[in-house]
Amino acid sequence: MTNTFRLNNADPKCPYRVIGSSTERSPWYKGAKKYGYSFTNLDGFDTPDESKKDWKRKAIPIVSRGSKTTEHGVIGKWLIPDNNYAPFPKGSIFIPVGKEADTLRASLMPIPYYVNRDTFVLIPKFRIIPLSEREKIHHVAQIREQMWRFPGGTSAIPNFKNITIQSLDRKTRVLFLFESVISRLRRRMDFKKFNKLFEKMDLRKTPISDIGQIKKGIRFGPDDLDYPKQDQTGHPYITSTVSNNKNAMGARKKGTNTKRVVVYNYGSGNPGVNGVEINEYVKPNGKAGTIAFSYDGAPGHAAYMPEDYYCLDSAKMIELKDEYNLKSVALFIAWMISSESWRYDYIRKISGEREKSLSCPLPYKEDKIDVKGIKKLMKALPRYDQAL
Repeated sequence: MTNTFRLNNADPKCPYRVIGSSTERSPWYKGAKKYGYSFTNLDGFDTPDESKKDWKRKAIPIVSRGSKTTEHGVIGKWLIPDNNYAPFPKGSIFIPVGKEADTLRASLMPIPYYVNRDTFVLIPKFRIIPLSEREKIHHVAQIREQMWRFPGGTSAIPNFKNITIQSLDRKTRVLFLFESVISRLRRRMDFKKFNKLFEKMDLRKTPISDIGQIKKGIRFGPDDLDYPKQDQTGHPYITSTVSNNKNAMGARKKGTNTKRVVVYNYGSGNPGVNGVEINEYVKPNGKAGTIAFSYDGAPGHAAYMPEDYYCLDSAKMIELKDEYNLKSVALFIAWMISSESWRYDYIRKISGEREKSLSCPLPYKEDKIDVKGIKKLMKALPRYDQAL
């Protein structure tokens, strides 16, 4: 086939620079920095910690060779970039290849990142007609289609240079690029005003205890849950993991709305149904207008809840003080709490002393939380009227 290329730097038709997870130097940054590559070798990296004072510094994710870690291959550690190591650029393609990897489960990466061992990264070369997102997705799909060649325990490293990809013809490439540009313009949202206001804010670390009260959820079990009846709307069901949130009944019955449930006391004895008569309806324990966040499992992820909900004991709720109990302000607070989630993982849960010291960055004006500034900022969001 003439219109093909191999994932090999020796192939002049390959539109990518192929980099293995080693110490190849990067031409993209001054000083010829090395790409950061191995989670097991942290020399040169600075691991963020909740006790560090430099909490405003940006962090970069490390992507592993397997998909069974949290967030589909993203290791639950976010590293602050060091001057000696450059992350791989966004828009590159990440490919795991080792014996213990999800071999050839390629991904187009939307943000800069570091990688674990047993991986390859494809960085698009400069071209007069650049690779469009659709074309790169086309290549990702072809790489994944060859996963069957490397079943569990088989490494693709020795034969990686021979993997062949079908190219698009010039006409289709131009069409894909044009469609990508038009599509991007159609869905483009202007954050300039929002970013300008946000950058001017005087952000200070604020204890959650200053803005509200933390309450723990309560134990419900699968035997307590039921599907909403025809005259019931049901309620969200919040747990400690994203995959289970509002979806605890997902495997029990197909074709139903599993995002909303109702709870009854069917005699399970769980604390969440105690005090309610057998077969009677149990009201949600989470109030509308509060912030639910996980302290276990995937700790630190928070969400504003606009309606009553069931909050499991692996999650907690923040009831804001009256002066902060506004939807726009609560949404901002939930966002800022989630921005600090990199400080925690399943070993470092938000409990005990960590719960007492839980905080998030909030803007201040004249030594008071700038509520008016937050409201003005949120109104600067694109499509604000639809969101709020």
